[in-house]
Amino acid sequence: MLESEAMRLTAERSCEMRWDDDQRCWVILAVSYDADMVCLPAATLARLDADEFLREWIPERP
Repeated sequence: MLESEAMRLTAERSCEMRWDDDQRCWVILAVSYDADMVCLPAATLARLDADEFLREWIPERP
């Protein structure tokens, strides 16, 4: 999956995705609801399709 596609899907689900140089991963945070952040390695993102990305990496709404 391309980073731009992942960022679009993330934003559509009220989350934020940004690169963290210290952790060397994509950090995904919920913006409008309370959920734990996740750290997604770039290599993992590259091999995911959109359905896997949404299912496995977007925090669920409470």
